[in-house]
Amino acid sequence: MKKPVTQEILFEYFAGRATLLQKNMIEKWLQDPENEEAFYECLDKWEMTYPQYVPDLEQAHTKYRSFVLENQATHSLSKSVSGQDTTKTKNFFWGWISVAASILLIVSVMFWTMKDVFFYQTYQTAYGETRTLILPDHSQIVLNAHSTLRIPRDFLNNTQREAWLEGEAFFSIRKNSKSKKFIVHTGNLNVEVLGTKFNVSDRRGSTRVVLKEGKVKVSASASTSKQVSSVYMKPGDLVAFSPKDTVLKRMNVKPELYTAWQENKLVFDSIPLSEVLQTVEDYYGIKIILQDTSFNQQYYTGTLPNNDLEVILNSLSSIYGLHVTRTENQIILQ
Repeated sequence: MKKPVTQEILFEYFAGRATLLQKNMIEKWLQDPENEEAFYECLDKWEMTYPQYVPDLEQAHTKYRSFVLENQATHSLSKSVSGQDTTKTKNFFWGWISVAASILLIVSVMFWTMKDVFFYQTYQTAYGETRTLILPDHSQIVLNAHSTLRIPRDFLNNTQREAWLEGEAFFSIRKNSKSKKFIVHTGNLNVEVLGTKFNVSDRRGSTRVVLKEGKVKVSASASTSKQVSSVYMKPGDLVAFSPKDTVLKRMNVKPELYTAWQENKLVFDSIPLSEVLQTVEDYYGIKIILQDTSFNQQYYTGTLPNNDLEVILNSLSSIYGLHVTRTENQIILQ
């Protein structure tokens, strides 16, 4: 009968005291993906129990008292010797207080401006770039071009798992053994899940959520001043919201149309040409001007390769009979 891998054995492993037999046991145990979450939860518990740095508060307090007593002695000696230098001593004291206050103010301002660096891990993609992320709970996120995702550094210790998105991403969220919610925050909406797959796009002031698997709850964020009712989505639902809306708009769609960007494809099903060009703009970061506004009423159905801007422009210009003119900062279709 195999000996189970207990918390005590894992703690010895994390501390570098595990035997060769224990190491082999843990390696075989980790070959089962179901044990990975238990391994990382135990690692998190061990790190909280045995932090890498424990401040010696007693020593610090002793040093501080010595510093205060030394300064008091120096001040008393100075006063007894000079007798007439009280004003100078007071000026020195208040000058020292002013310097200390200034330093404290500077440190406070620096901490406030840099707090995101201390408390959050930020992931970004450039124009034309996608990136796959594995979170500490083993959830997978694919970040689309020109997007930013921010998660707390103590992600696993919070009462709920949270992420803040600007741009677009596809989420494949693992269920947590403690049933912790996973919440994606955008400028307009909050998306709450336990374990599911969905796409979130937060661009041009509007947010769009497309559910592929599972069930999610979508509600207005705290920054949205309007009272908007929450919506529970089912697979195939699309929910959209922008600041001008008063309700969450819901419709049934084909999720693969909105997630094909992960495979370097742009798939459209009867979408206005103006929206197609906006999608290309968001991915490549270059302004596209359609001079003949009558083409805005044209609808496009088809698939475009999303790894070559030249191919996209050539395809659209060929279909609609447009001439492409490129400058340094923009593309003109006429």
